[in-house]
Amino acid sequence: MHYGNVNSALEAGVALVLLGDTGATEQADFIIDTGFSGGITLATDIFDRLNLQRDDDVAVTLGDGTVRALARYTARLLWHGRRREIEAVRVESDELLIGMRLLQGSSLHVEAVPGGLVAIAELPGSS
Repeated sequence: MHYGNVNSALEAGVALVLLGDTGATEQADFIIDTGFSGGITLATDIFDRLNLQRDDDVAVTLGDGTVRALARYTARLLWHGRRREIEAVRVESDELLIGMRLLQGSSLHVEAVPGGLVAIAELPGSS
């Protein structure tokens, strides 16, 4: 199970441990974005520190409706106690996002008040 909190802007977030290609690890804070159908977004400096290798570009439709080509990578992280590979796109932002592809097979509970609990649990039979 993953736990986090709702921030003062009412964004639900959790910290995740990312695994680099050379054995490096990094903990990063993510905001949960149920309108994002992808895996996760990461900032350029995190890709560099973890030495992740670029796959290709992917067309992404942003919240304002514009379509942009973003660099796609395969990221590894600890998810429900196991190593998991997930698609990650590089963004020019410090706000890292968790999308629905990573949440697939999980239950999400959010107490929608500042400081409220965020809990992500694995659904039975989804491992």
